[in-house]
Amino acid sequence: MSTSRADRSGRSDGLKAALFDAMMSCGTEANLAKLLAPEANWNAAEACMQTFGRGLDI
Repeated sequence: MSTSRADRSGRSDGLKAALFDAMMSCGTEANLAKLLAPEANWNAAEACMQTFGRGLDI
């Protein structure tokens, strides 16, 4: 399994939350999350399709 861009971003979710809680700028992290979310969604859906197949034949 290959490493996704999210794994290589170098920032953990805890650090991003700590920046937000400390009222520090976390715009870069938020924008990165917006950029990576569709890829993560696609990978999750692809894994489901590979595991369970098409499902219902309509």
